[in-house]
Amino acid sequence: KGTTLPSAPGEYKYAREGEIIRCPWHGWEFDLTTGKSLFDPHKCLVKTYEVAVEEEQELPSVETYQVQVEANKVVVYI
Repeated sequence: KGTTLPSAPGEYKYAREGEIIRCPWHGWEFDLTTGKSLFDPHKCLVKTYEVAVEEEQELPSVETYQVQVEANKVVVYI
């Protein structure tokens, strides 16, 4: 996600899209590029890992079957 930046009262500037990760329980925000907390970047750190973006590989095709729900039971026709 991104985050809001310092701005005037009643004004909300949203930036850094794709650079911030937020804890779903606590709402704490961390910079993905450094691992540092946005709240207290000198004391609250998370472990960082080297990552890379690789080309997407095409997945093998998967065989599918016709499916219906009959009397609250799933019926697969092979």
